[in-house]
Amino acid sequence: MTNTEKDYLNDLKTRDSKILSAFKFAFNKHKGQVRKSGEPYIEHCIGVYKILESWGVENQELLIAALLHDVVEDTDTETTQISKKFGRDVALLVESVTQLKIGEEKDKDINTLKKIINGLYIDPRVSLLKLADRYHNLCTLQYMPTEKRERKAKESVEVYAELAESLGLWIVKNEIENLSFKYLNFDKFSKIKTAVDHDARIMEVEISKTIKQLNKILSDYGVNCRIETRQSGYYHVYQKLKFYSIKGVSFNEDYRKINDIISYRVIVSSLDDCYKALCAIHKYYGNLVDYDRFDEFIGTNKRINGYEAIQTTINTEHGAIEIAVATEDMENFNNWGYVFCLKNDIKSPIFNLKLVFTPNGDLVFLQEKARAIDFSYSINRKLGDNALKALVNNSTVDLDYVVHNTDTVKIITGVRSLEDDNYLLSVCLPGTKRLIQNKIIEEEKLESIKQGKEILEDHLAPRGIIDLTDIEGSTKDMVFALGCENIDEIYYRISKGYLNVDKLDSLLNEYGITKNKLNWCTLRIQGNDSPGILNVITEYISRNKGNIVRIAYTKGNGGEEIYLRVVFENLDLDGSLKLKTILQKKFKLRKVEIV
Repeated sequence: MTNTEKDYLNDLKTRDSKILSAFKFAFNKHKGQVRKSGEPYIEHCIGVYKILESWGVENQELLIAALLHDVVEDTDTETTQISKKFGRDVALLVESVTQLKIGEEKDKDINTLKKIINGLYIDPRVSLLKLADRYHNLCTLQYMPTEKRERKAKESVEVYAELAESLGLWIVKNEIENLSFKYLNFDKFSKIKTAVDHDARIMEVEISKTIKQLNKILSDYGVNCRIETRQSGYYHVYQKLKFYSIKGVSFNEDYRKINDIISYRVIVSSLDDCYKALCAIHKYYGNLVDYDRFDEFIGTNKRINGYEAIQTTINTEHGAIEIAVATEDMENFNNWGYVFCLKNDIKSPIFNLKLVFTPNGDLVFLQEKARAIDFSYSINRKLGDNALKALVNNSTVDLDYVVHNTDTVKIITGVRSLEDDNYLLSVCLPGTKRLIQNKIIEEEKLESIKQGKEILEDHLAPRGIIDLTDIEGSTKDMVFALGCENIDEIYYRISKGYLNVDKLDSLLNEYGITKNKLNWCTLRIQGNDSPGILNVITEYISRNKGNIVRIAYTKGNGGEEIYLRVVFENLDLDGSLKLKTILQKKFKLRKVEIV
């Protein structure tokens, strides 16, 4: 027994005898088993137990199940043994967790699982235990191979963070996303982390000043309150930055718009005081209040996962901040959702989760009101973006169909229209709504980039180029000078009118992107794909003492058509025109042009 296990055993001796008995049972069953980290396997069981405790879970059956959650799957233990020793409730929790395999962890026996569900919704305690299990695995993800780390992190964001949100566990969702983000995209994680950690809005001096200010405002208005703060997770900030359309502003300006980088939580004693506090805050801050971002999630307008608060945004000198007003019970629920209900013996149907099967037997947790479109996005973003119809138990349905417990759902893919997306926004779950909004924004952005390229071609052609990406290596400083992150952002701004073409022309001259200095030409070809086109081009340019700078080659129309762009240097005008003539005579091409 390790020192950690001995300390834990001594701690348990002061607690309930059943929990001590469960630890000893699990310790003996897992004896000799080790994790990838080299630690004894029992330390994972202890870790899951401690996570639930840290979340405020006091339910004895759930805590016992945490210690035992892997004994059926990883040892020779039968469910009947657990039932006999620890009770039927614990046995059912362990069996349910064992059978509920998400994502790559496939269900072994669908029929067994359907018997467990038996037409009922999944016990939310099972969902809670799955979350704690995944959270502990994320804490030790560094011991996994790189590919598996990325897969687990992606699954954690797409499935488990959404599961945490559906259970109203804001804090858990935040932590799961933060732990996963650095494995999904370390560069972006580092950039966002640096921006957030150095943000003036979260500095202690600024927080103290704002809390003192709010306390005085509310005290003068006769409202008794206490004020807490909560900070956005790095992944949440990243998602918000993706959501905002660029609109011609820099990263820093977009970042300043995010109002819940810091959220001041004003906790009052009654619903009436919520509105009194709001009046006082709006009166004091006046023109700094952003009324377009005011939200009233109260009563029948509460969020689908039960979140309740009045939220308002104040535009400060350092950027937007959020002030949320709620009662004590509201805020406890906002932070801990189902755990708060479990501790206070509150029955709430919003935590009833249904299980839906993929055609391969994988399992997906869904909220009670989830539709086929919600199912598609719960699998992955790409499938959701391309979902067109669904097969539910082999019957074709629309994406607004409300799926039922134990349904088997297959998504039919295709191109979904903007009109369809706008309709689905009105019926889908909040998590899905954010993803569809991202899809719409990204599609609009791609179309704007395309339009920007078309606008700029006439300005670039006299310089011997038709696409800025062909000079990407020479334009990093220019991109930075324009306040853009990349060349696509330049195209986007041009199309939207946020960037003046004359300014870009001036910068291109300044950085030496001219015909005289580069001595470049660009050949663009569109037409039937024919063997030997590229060979003819490269041989001709080489034979005439030219050099190829860049080749961009794509196919379309099922691979039958080519789109070819070749940038070359040191070939005079006559030589370039001869190449054009050769290609037109030798190949069936719809377009051959040289600039």
